[in-house]
Amino acid sequence: MEQSPQVERDERGRYRFVDPTLQSRSIGQKALLRMDAAQARAVKQQLQAIRSAIARG
Repeated sequence: MEQSPQVERDERGRYRFVDPTLQSRSIGQKALLRMDAAQARAVKQQLQAIRSAIARG
């Protein structure tokens, strides 16, 4: 089982990744990191379907 990335609360009470390379990722990439493997796979499949539909359009 893969370990979740470590997070900490900032001065405003928001959660931030401890690892600065993870924290510097885009909002979408950070959302995928927070999901379990099955959820991330489902989201990626939907995004691929959207990308294909746009490319055909």
